[in-house]
Amino acid sequence: MKVKKLLTAAILALSLLFLFMPVLSQADAGQTIRRVTIRHEKNVAAYSRPTGHSRFLGWAKMSQQYNVLDRVRGDGTKSLPWWYLIELGNGQQAYIPENYTSPVIENVEERTVGYVWINPQQNLLIRRKPRSNSAQMGWARKMEIYPLLSKEKYSGYWEIAMPDGTLGYISAKNAFPYDPIEDAKTRWVYLPERCVIRKHPSSVDSPVLTGIGPGETLRCVYVYRKVLWYDDPEIWYEVETKSGGYGFIHSSVCELIEGEQPTVNKSDKLVHSTQNSEALATPSEAQK
Repeated sequence: MKVKKLLTAAILALSLLFLFMPVLSQADAGQTIRRVTIRHEKNVAAYSRPTGHSRFLGWAKMSQQYNVLDRVRGDGTKSLPWWYLIELGNGQQAYIPENYTSPVIENVEERTVGYVWINPQQNLLIRRKPRSNSAQMGWARKMEIYPLLSKEKYSGYWEIAMPDGTLGYISAKNAFPYDPIEDAKTRWVYLPERCVIRKHPSSVDSPVLTGIGPGETLRCVYVYRKVLWYDDPEIWYEVETKSGGYGFIHSSVCELIEGEQPTVNKSDKLVHSTQNSEALATPSEAQK
């Protein structure tokens, strides 16, 4: 009797699944994408029907944008990937596979929830999906600012709008939240004692780039707040080094000063400071 009940329940569950599957497919088909960009690494072959076995009509050029006239399943089969109907440069209508494209975001300003700033130490790959093996869409240039489309990270990636409005994803490891007002201020870091500049904002697993101080002042390009679940956020200052590179100094060993570059006397002491500067570190903290 128990086996019969379980079998009946299983049949019912499968029946419900098949009943709602067309609804789910229709919902997916209802997504509105009006314009797409061909991902940046190659041209895409365009065909007379939504299948690679149909007649070749031409090329959709890499990095170019195309209006989407229709979005259909490959050869009309629900289990196959999506294809877009576009108009090529010669005026012909043709189909291209969706997986070689990325959507163009409409009304970027309305969808923007913030901004991210690219670490000046390196350019970042922009990917089509939030995965390290996803197709490359282009480069996020170091020290550039990009609109953020969601405050949530997807598998360690930020969802951004590229300069042409195309949707893309960049690694959150080297792209930091950016405040257009606060982070645009001119700031300097004064070092009262000798300390070290690190490659990353961490005193545990980050290589030391160089030692510096005392009495040095460096331009601060970013204030990084490292959120810790067990304590208050750690604050690191990303600075421009004397050699033109970039690195991080922990806030406990220096003083942050806004405005003009501060003056240091022959005794390596500040001639003046501002009310907005942070408290100086003690000598015992200077090697953190």
